[in-house]
Amino acid sequence: MIDNSEIKVKSLQKALEILNLFADKPVLGVTEISEYFGIYKSTVHNILSTLKAMEYLEQDEETGKYRLGIQVFTLSKALGDTYSITKIAGPYMQELSNITRERSISRRSTVPGCNVSSGICRIDEIDSWRKSADVLYRNWKSNVGEYE
Repeated sequence: MIDNSEIKVKSLQKALEILNLFADKPVLGVTEISEYFGIYKSTVHNILSTLKAMEYLEQDEETGKYRLGIQVFTLSKALGDTYSITKIAGPYMQELSNITRERSISRRSTVPGCNVSSGICRIDEIDSWRKSADVLYRNWKSNVGEYE
């Protein structure tokens, strides 16, 4: 929940609220945003122009509408580097491992159906040593990726 008493720069708040709107609707125009927030089109246009100049938004030349730009991806990547899934999930995986008394592992593995061109995906999982999983794996391995 946002604490409005902590917000010191209202124009920045409005710009970020506009940027956040793109999470719900990937392509937006000035009029749509203006009507949604109940603010002047000129204000929306100025905010969008600034976000576009800083590459947080891109503008479609044909429609004039806006979509997220490369800088959003850059921020997302930085966030992903800071909060890796293994760092976040690790303690939960360990807890599950302790409860189920099964090994928790992290490994690189080839997986059937993986859509990575190299065929190698990063997998962080609770490794189950039940017979059924072992049989499926052996059947898959012996048939070069095809299940029986």
